[in-house]
Formats: sequence, structure tokens, C-alpha cells
Amino acid sequence: MASLDEKWEAVDNFESVVVDRERDVVRVTKELYDLHSNREQLRGVTSSCDYRLTIPFAPHLFGSGKTTFARTYLELVQRFGETFLSTFASDPSRRTFLEKLKRASLLFVDLRELKPTEPKERNLEWAVYYLLIKAACLQSGLLQPDPDECFKELKLRSDVLVQKIHSIVNTPSDQYLLIAFDEVGVLDESLDEFHFKRTHGGRVRPYNDFFGTISQLCEEPDLFVIVVGKSKGLSIKNDVAFGLSRVILHFIPLSPLDASSIVEFLEKSLLETPTQEPVCNVLCSSSFSVNELADSLLECTGGVPGLLTRAVNMLLNYIIPRNQPFISKEECLTCMNDYDFRRICAEPFVERILNLDEDRKSVFDLLLMMALYRIPSKVDDRLTSESFLYDAVTEMGLYRYPIDENTFQVLIPKVFVVIFKNDPSISSLEKILLGSLDVEPVDCFFYSKCRVFEGIVALRLVLMLSSKNRNELRELLCQLSSIWKQMKL
Repeated sequence: MASLDEKWEAVDNFESVVVDRERDVVRVTKELYDLHSNREQLRGVTSSCDYRLTIPFAPHLFGSGKTTFARTYLELVQRFGETFLSTFASDPSRRTFLEKLKRASLLFVDLRELKPTEPKERNLEWAVYYLLIKAACLQSGLLQPDPDECFKELKLRSDVLVQKIHSIVNTPSDQYLLIAFDEVGVLDESLDEFHFKRTHGGRVRPYNDFFGTISQLCEEPDLFVIVVGKSKGLSIKNDVAFGLSRVILHFIPLSPLDASSIVEFLEKSLLETPTQEPVCNVLCSSSFSVNELADSLLECTGGVPGLLTRAVNMLLNYIIPRNQPFISKEECLTCMNDYDFRRICAEPFVERILNLDEDRKSVFDLLLMMALYRIPSKVDDRLTSESFLYDAVTEMGLYRYPIDENTFQVLIPKVFVVIFKNDPSISSLEKILLGSLDVEPVDCFFYSKCRVFEGIVALRLVLMLSSKNRNELRELLCQLSSIWKQMKL
């Protein structure tokens, strides 16, 4: 008989597909078009100066699909070109831009490979230039280039760099080039490796230097940039990192998937076998539909793409040796509610949260209450005078479900609960809230009478958000009132 760890081993069994990224693709495409339309302003060719460089940025939300999105963005542009992007392309100039974007080349750059490069006195800017050449060579199957020869040829000129990249990847010089920088968070840990510029107060801001280099690159014709990865230094308002005068970051939402998108994911993802059978055909039976499977996975994972993929792999690893699909939703949920299933599924995702310092963990109870009571928040809601609630969710490694462009709800997947409850640093209050979050299904808690104690505790949330003005407080109280009325306080 297989051990528990073997039973729930998270082995990759299928090739997943990207679904439900239409809004993200439209938003990023609009931002790239804005750069295309205003590039002469960046270069100082025109007298107009009302455009500031805007870079699409996906912050660290482990498993949110940021790396996958960066790698597949151009494929998604081709997929959505005649559907979701059709309104964007109704203008002739936008249509021309879109058609050219469909033929663009992608250069994917993993910043974990960023290292001081000879000659080292050239520091970060030269290291980034060399990494771009190195990535282009490796992507084209060529040998790693010699740093000294590259430096002599490029001489830190961005126009020469772009021409060199085109020649390496064998594309025309007027073809669009999209550079996707992944793992930008390595700059948080590189303070001793590069001689970063310092402010008058002696502070070091590595993102100042990095985005300064990116700004120069974006002055070159037909070049575009996307940046993804975790970072302590990049916030939703991003003035802390490098000042608002040079660059604006537009955060790519990368929302968790809803039930219908999970159904599409299950129907289009195929087993890595010669038969390439759809995943849903393996897991579902005549008495257990793909919609029921999607609902079960949504309940467990919150629709977070990375969690969803890991959970599906674990279910496949359980079902395939048995050669018998699930016969009911109850059987499937029994598997996903198993302690070892949840522990193994969640471990890679919660490691960062459990290792946070006490100051950052101190807001965990607040985020728990916001997730439990489904209290929405604006992107500019502050925790303190120096920090935003939006950024606290990112730093905690939790998730956001956008309601609209400026409003979101905190999402804590239920599969996390088992690990959080066993963390010795979790308080009794937080364990109580986690217990309620774990009610099956979540809606049973939200729409039923909740315990009086938890309702009163929610008042603390109002007090902690007391920086809001009186009208916003009244609105927040109204959102909670439907719950409190059921308690008949």
C-alpha cells in the first residue's frame, strides 16, 4: 500500500493551458500602445511632455501565473486578436499596432541570472545589458558571449544593444521586440553586489537604478517591456521605490479563476500521455460532472492558478493508478479535505508567509477578517501613513480578488488553513477565524448566523481602519450590518 506522501505526490501529469486572462491582455496591450504612441516624448523629440513611461508590472503573488503570463502574452494577443482585442483595434492606428504586435519577438530574461559582470565598475546598467545579450544567445541556441567583447562592441549604447539582440535572434530591426523581465525581486537582495546610487540621505534604492536602465531601453523604437516578480521595494503607489517623476507601474491584476474558467481549464488541459486525454475525462464520471469538480477545486484553492494546477496534479496522481474516476463530489472533497493533501498542496505557497517578521505578521488577523467577512478595500486604503493595505496583501503572500479596477477583496485559500493553524505564532483569535474560514462551503458561514464573538471582533477591523473618513466608515459598517443583524445584537 502506498504511503501518504506517495498517495498525494504532486507530480506533473498534464500540460496546463492559460485561461481567463482576457482583461489582463487588453490592459497590457493598451499600455504598450501608449508607449508606442508617445515614444518621441521619451526621446525628447517633441516639445510635449505629458506622458510618463508606464510599465506593466505583476507583483509577487506566488502561483498567480505571473511568469506564465509573461511567457505567453504574445500567444494570448494572437488568440484574442479578433475577439477581446477587437474593440481596442477599432481605430486604424491601433489595428496596425496590434497586427505588428502579433508578429513580435519575445526575449524572456530571468533576473536571477543577474550578476556583476566584467568590467565590474560598469555596475547594474552593464550587468543588465550583458544579461540581455546572454539571454538572446541562449534562447537562440548559441554559446554564452564573452563579456569583454560585448562591452567593447556595445559601449553601453542602447541602440547598439537592440540591434545586437535583433541580429542574435535573427529578426528584422523594425520588428517589435518584447522583453519580459522575471524575478525582479532579486534586486532586494543585491545591495552588496552593485554600487547603487544613493539619495542625499544615504538611502539605497536599487529599483531607481534598474528602472532608469529600463527607461533608456524604452526610448528605442519598437521595443517594449513587461516586468514581473516579488519585491519589497515596489508598492502600488511606487513613489517609495523610485519617485513618480520617471516611471509609472500599472499592476497587472492576474485574478484568481472563477468556476467557469476552471471548467475551461479542466476541459482544455491534456494529460502528458500519447492519448492526450483531457484532465476532466480522467477525473470525472457520469455521476460527477466537470462543473462539480470545478466547484470543488474553487472551494479548496480559491481559483489561484498555481494552487489549482498543483491540486489537479495530486488528484490525478491519486486517480490514475486506481483507474477509476471520482463518482461524486463528496468523494472528491473528502480527498481534498484530507490533512496530508492540504499540507502537501499548500507547503510551497505558505513558506514565505510563515517566515515573515513579526511586524508583517501583525496584520494577519486583519486580513483574515477581511477575507472572512468579504469586506472590500480600495487600492489606496492605508494601513498606516506609510503603507497601503494593497501592499500588505502582497507582502504577506496572500491573494486579491478584484471587484473592479480600484476595489479588491482579500482571498485566503482554504487549503492554507491546516498549515496556518499549526503555526505556533498564530494567535488564538486567528485560529478561531481560520476555523470559520474553513467551514464547508465558505458561503455557509458568510450567509448564516455567525458566532457573536467573531462579530464583535470584527469591530476591531473598523478601529484598525479608522484612518478612513466618516463616510467611508459608515459604508464599511453597512457592509458588516447584514451579518450583525442576523446575530440580533
